[in-house]
Formats: sequence, C-alpha cells, structure tokens
Amino acid sequence: MSAEEEKKALQIVDELEQRLVKLESTHRGNHPLLNQLRLLKTNLQNSKEYLSSKNHRVAFIGPVGVGKTTAICGILGLLDEKRNTLLDAASGRTTLCEVEIRGGKTNKILITPCSKAELNGYLRDFVEVLRQRHEGRAKNEDETIDLTNEVERCLRNMINLRRRHSKSPQGRKDELNPTITDEALELYKRTQDPGEFLKEIKNRLKADDRTVTEITCQDGNFPEWLKKNFSEINQGKNPSIPMPKKVTIEIEKPLFGDSHLEIQIVDTKGLEGNVEREDLDEKFQDNRTICIACSGFNDAPEQAILDLFKHLTESGLENQISSQALLLVLDRNEEAAEVLGEDGQVSSIDEGRSVRLGQIEDVFRNRLKMSDHQFPKLVFFNAKNETNLKASGHLLSIVKGLRKRRIQTIQEVGGAIDEIEKNREKAQAQSAFEVVFRAIHSWSQTSRKQLAEVHQIYKSLVDDMANKEIYASSIRASVNREGTWFNFDFYYKLAVAARKKAVRSFGDSVSEIKSVLSNFERQPEMRATHPFIRQLLQAVDDNMEKIYEVAANKGRNAFEAKLKEDELFWGKQKKEWGQGPGYKNRIAFVTDSWFRQNVSSKQEQEIQTRIMADWHKFVDLIESLASKSKPVI
Repeated sequence: MSAEEEKKALQIVDELEQRLVKLESTHRGNHPLLNQLRLLKTNLQNSKEYLSSKNHRVAFIGPVGVGKTTAICGILGLLDEKRNTLLDAASGRTTLCEVEIRGGKTNKILITPCSKAELNGYLRDFVEVLRQRHEGRAKNEDETIDLTNEVERCLRNMINLRRRHSKSPQGRKDELNPTITDEALELYKRTQDPGEFLKEIKNRLKADDRTVTEITCQDGNFPEWLKKNFSEINQGKNPSIPMPKKVTIEIEKPLFGDSHLEIQIVDTKGLEGNVEREDLDEKFQDNRTICIACSGFNDAPEQAILDLFKHLTESGLENQISSQALLLVLDRNEEAAEVLGEDGQVSSIDEGRSVRLGQIEDVFRNRLKMSDHQFPKLVFFNAKNETNLKASGHLLSIVKGLRKRRIQTIQEVGGAIDEIEKNREKAQAQSAFEVVFRAIHSWSQTSRKQLAEVHQIYKSLVDDMANKEIYASSIRASVNREGTWFNFDFYYKLAVAARKKAVRSFGDSVSEIKSVLSNFERQPEMRATHPFIRQLLQAVDDNMEKIYEVAANKGRNAFEAKLKEDELFWGKQKKEWGQGPGYKNRIAFVTDSWFRQNVSSKQEQEIQTRIMADWHKFVDLIESLASKSKPVI
C-alpha cells in the first residue's frame, strides 16, 4: 500500500462527502435512507482519520524469557558483527520494563522514571526479600516473596549492594567451589531492623541525584553506544538515571525503511500467570497496533498465549486475533530440523516448520475451537541465523493490510453511494433491500428483549485469587499497593469481568445479525445491497466495542474509589502475609466478604440499566436503517 494510493483515496473522500450532503438534501423525508447515509458518513470519516495518521505500533507479547527482545533485535537489525543483540537479552528475565523503539531525528534514549511511590514499593519489597532470606525461608514456600531477577538486579546496582562471587588466584570467578557474598544481606544482618535498613538503602540510592531522563549519542558509533547505555539503564548502573518505568529508544532512520509510515516497536513486560492485563488489552483494542504473540518452537502456541487468546475471545476481541495479531514462532538451535513427522525425522528446516505449522493449527482448532479464518497469521523466525527481511516483511504486510482495508471501506462507501444514486429506485434493487430490511426488523424485535446479565462481577476477581496460575507474590504486590499492580490489578479485573458479562449477554444476538448479513453478502441476487451490508457489518463491530467498553468502565468505576480508600480493608489484607499456608484463599475470602457487605443491588442495577440503554440505542440504530417509523439517528 503506497503513499500515492492513500493520497488518492483521501482525495476521493472529499468528493464522496459532497455527494452524501447532496443525497441528504434530496431525501429529507426518507428516514431509513437518511440513517443509511449517516452510517456511510461515519464510516467514511473514520477511514479518513485512520489514513491521515501514519503512526502504528507493533507490540511484542509473550511469556517471560521466550525471546521477545532477541526477536526484536533480529527484525530491526540491532545486532553487532557477531550477531549478538544490542539490547540486553539472555536466558530468563532480562528486560526491566516496557521498551519502545521508534524512528526519530537523532539517536537517543528517553527514560520515563518510576514514580516515588512505585520506587518505594520496590524498595519495601526488597527489604522483605532480605528479611525472609535472613530467616531462612525456602524459596518454594507458599508465602515467600521473590522480586523478579531484573528488578532485584537493578535495585542492587543502584544501591551498590551486589552479590559477589569468589575468585580464583588467577582472578577468575571460582566455578568449581563458588562462594557468594550477598552485600545487601550482610548489611541487613548488621542493622537487624527493617526500618533502619530501608532508610540506609534510600540514602544509598540517592534518588534526588538521578535526574537525567534523556541521553543522546554524540559519536559516530551508534551500535556500541546503544549497547553500553541501554545495558546501564536496564541494569541500574548509571548513577544519574532513575529507575525506569519505560525506556524509549529513538533511531535516526525509519525502522522498516518505509518512510511514509511511522512504526514504533514495543517490547512488553513478559506474561507470567495472569493474562488479564490492561497494558496488553489496550494494544489489542487499538486498531493501529499489530500484536506479535511470541512462542518457543517446541511449545508453540505456549499455554500463556492460549490463555491470552481465550481471554481476548471472551472479551469480544476475537476479530483482532485474525486481523491484527501474528504468532511468531521462535526457532532456535536448529529445532525445526529435529521435528518428527509421520514418516520419521524431517529432512529439512522447512519441512520441520511445515509439520509444526499443522500441529499448531490443530491446537487452535481443538483447544480454542477456532475456525481456520480466525487463526492469527503465523511466521517462523530464527533471529540469530535468518535475515530480518522476511519477518519485517510480514509485519509490514499486516500494517499495510489494515490501511488497505480502510481504502476498501472508502471504495465500498463510494459503491453504496453509486447504488443509491443510480439503482435504488429500480425494482430489483428495491426487492433486495426489502429482504434485508425485513431481516433487520425481525432481528430488532427479538434482540430488544435481550437482557444484560451483569451482576456479581467481583466473583471473577475472587476466583482468580485462588487460581493456581496466579502467583501469591503478584497478589501480595497488589495488596501492598491498594489493589494496583500491573500483573494483578483489582480494579481492572472488575472491568474485565463486566466486559465479559456484557459479551456473554449480547454475543449471540450480535453473531446472529452478522451471520444474517454475511449470508446476504454471499448471494449474487442481493448484489445491490452488498456495499451497504459491508458498511453495516463494520458499524456493528464499532458500536459493540463501545458498549463493551462502557460496561468495563462502569464495572470498574462502581467500586474503585470506595475500595481503594478503605484503609481498614487494606490494613487487614496486608496482615495476612506471613500467617502461614493459604494466603491466596484468605485474601479471596476477605475480598469476597467486602463486596458482599458493600455491593448493593442498586449499584448493580445502575450498571445494568446503563448497559441496557446502550444496547437499546444500538438496536434502534440498526432498525432505523430499515424502518420508516424510526426517526433519524
């Protein structure tokens, strides 16, 4: 999709808008037709706005340690002469926070720092980790807190209290009989007081001196500069830079060599237990973002990815999986060449990948009950051995595909306008539209009786607390922050539950009208209605997304302020840590009790009333396209 094609499409929009205005003036008394014209105008305007912006994101999502950063570096060519990544990448946990990479005018790194409250939360967790280690608690105990490796590494470097390995007489680390001295733990033992130790590490951190949030490459060796400075930031080794919440890397060139598009790459924090994360859902809900779900070759699609796709489907976002997502299978160490097919071991990497492709598709069919057209696009990639052109080409093709769809929408609106101007009065066209209108009317009468079953949304939050996939440490981190933690957010859980209940309430009715309209679109004798039907299908998706988002916001806002401000509740929850096995169940019980005492039937009724009002408004919109008795929407 070239810039010239998009320019021509935008020029056509101006002409189509003028024709719509003329048609509205000509058919003032025809309410159904006026509403159809409003629908066309809305879709036209949305496509115009979409194409007017050149910005897109490509977000890499996947389990911790799967290789997202390595894949990104391979695709962008951020590799040194030995094909080692310029960004920190190793087995296990490496990347500290979300990283964005974008084209810019200069080579530089920008740091969005953690807030004071966020930093203090990490420091308190670090103190608790040392206290437990001092007391000798086993790491697999039910209530053992464990900072992620990347966070602990960053904090230790910032306060200059590291783990020191013993060295041999030759100065090398003694690998046979290593002795590790934990300087932080030794200092904790000397203070014997968590409060004093916290005060000491805050002094060591020198947060007031860490004010630099932007550094620019001043020399000509950008790869070496990036490798050194990103590592220092990611590992907390630059004394002038605060602990980052997000790192943005600007590169002095377009990332994909396509100057007419401005594409940013986002390396998200790894999936770990919980898939209902606001930072990830936001990316799937953004129609300008391509989501790259990463899986290892042998495990693809990994359980975390399956859980994520299941969550998206239950949230009414299944279309985004097929249109905006790509499953990137990371092939390392010649794994594809070792695949066993039906006739034994495969003879080539390509054959091994072909066998795995069929197996992966079977998983989608059997585990997620997906039809073939619902699959995400699937690409194999070996970041160490393969050129970046293949993978980057797939990413660009998805972005351009989204933009091409907007050009098609503009063309379809033009076709619908042509039909109204030239054919609508013809008997055959009138007959076809009457069939469509009768189907719409019949659906509207039935769907108006549909009820929203959005109640006891807190039950999902409580149930998730006892879920074995959710770590006790994630719940504790959220409790210690009054319910707000990226990997387990009380309030976002409420929003998701309300949204999913709305999807279950209306999903069958929405599927019915889409199925009826799609069936008409396949019938040659209904050709006159096809441009209008395609625009109506788009309107159905757009309007239902708005309804689901309203449900989510209502579910969250109904309880967030009161729950967050309940100091007695949070104080009691915080005391549950350290009381023995069953921590998650105790938190779930107290949370369930709070909602039972504080949620009134009136609150739930208000949520349902608002959602039902939006649903009826949507049904009215659809019916207004066919009924002469309905006013202009």
